[in-house]
Amino acid sequence: AASKPETVTDTVKSNRFLTTMAREHYGKKKFWVYIYEENKAKLDDPDMIAANTVVVIPPAEKYGIKAGDPASEADAEKKAAEIMRQHH
Repeated sequence: AASKPETVTDTVKSNRFLTTMAREHYGKKKFWVYIYEENKAKLDDPDMIAANTVVVIPPAEKYGIKAGDPASEADAEKKAAEIMRQHH
């Protein structure tokens, strides 16, 4: 039987942010936007996430995340600008 890929989660801490997670999981901090997207039902302002909030780390393929790919990185930057506009 084919097993469903396991859900990867990570936990926000005082020194561990979505950007830290994105760098570890995807190779670039700017991909934090997709972790935010995946969890936005329970996250509000990305700059104000409470410590010990558990977030789901989506598989890179789901959002077309490719570190080093200019188009993929440009998409992430565009999305970051949108998210920041909604909160500031």
